[in-house]
Amino acid sequence: MAPVSLLDCPDEVIDHIIERLPGSAVKAIRVSCKRLSRIASPYLFPVLYLSCHQLDLNVFRMVSENPLLIGGVRELVIDDTTRTDKFEKTEYQYNAPSSELFALIREARVFHLALLVLEDPKLQSQLTEFRVDASHDILSKHYQPGLAITLFDNQSPFAERLAGGFALAENITKFNLVLSNFTVHRFGEWIMKEGRVSRTLSSMPQLEELYLEPHGMPVFSALPTNMTFPRLRRVHFSCGHLHPDKFLDFLERQGSTLKSLIIEHCSLYPDDGYEDLWSNAIEDLAYFQDEGIMQLEEGAIDNVFEGTPINGCGRNGSLKELGSTWKYDGDGQWDLQLNALEEEASEGC
Repeated sequence: MAPVSLLDCPDEVIDHIIERLPGSAVKAIRVSCKRLSRIASPYLFPVLYLSCHQLDLNVFRMVSENPLLIGGVRELVIDDTTRTDKFEKTEYQYNAPSSELFALIREARVFHLALLVLEDPKLQSQLTEFRVDASHDILSKHYQPGLAITLFDNQSPFAERLAGGFALAENITKFNLVLSNFTVHRFGEWIMKEGRVSRTLSSMPQLEELYLEPHGMPVFSALPTNMTFPRLRRVHFSCGHLHPDKFLDFLERQGSTLKSLIIEHCSLYPDDGYEDLWSNAIEDLAYFQDEGIMQLEEGAIDNVFEGTPINGCGRNGSLKELGSTWKYDGDGQWDLQLNALEEEASEGC
């Protein structure tokens, strides 16, 4: 059989070939001719990054102004990094009284662009994933990764528009939200309980994967009350505060669809202050599995605590690995693991 030139193939065949190429090859083939540029362009930027850095803003403008490039965007990512190279990168800068306002202004700039994307009718139908790219390489141990919770308070101009934008982006099935809290975590908790975060999530009943990292704030204040996500398969909670009753109610509501449950660096504490909370919760999880309420395929509960909400982040090294850990065996049982101190004590014996 005689060799066939790529340009002799119909557009549909070329499209399937380019779809399987790495990004560097897509860039190369795009500059070869107008026809290949037209077919390859939608594969050049499947992920649209938004940050306060000028280079990312320039890329955003380039993509948004080119119908071929913007037509391939499937994932919207907000980078929470607010550091600027114009100033000396010292811890003092991020502990200064003006540092919080500095970060908030730069994040607000990014949020404004994100809203332009979410409110664009064409992009609303294209997006399948939203993610906060949280920086864990911090300059100050007091700084938490994620978007500032103040972006969702009652004076913020963004929260209602954000919920409206996500409500129209009906094909988003993966949602990753990382929020930074105040040093005094009660302030963030008050903002969370105002309900603007939960209204945003309530606008996306089609979610299949959910990741929440609210840093000492109540996880279930971020979730809509008594709402069931009919397609939710994977849940990952990190660095948040869980109320036992709300936690179990959520799992019971979502049990018929949930296949993966990951909880890490979270605190568990009820209003009445009982002890042995995680042990009791683990027994309830095993009961749900035995009774067919839940049919998990994978799960992990890692470095979790009992007590009031914790300040710090388990993903950037500011939270010690001294909590309790259980691993799911895939057959309905959860096995307790030793933490570092317990292992050391065991070896000493």
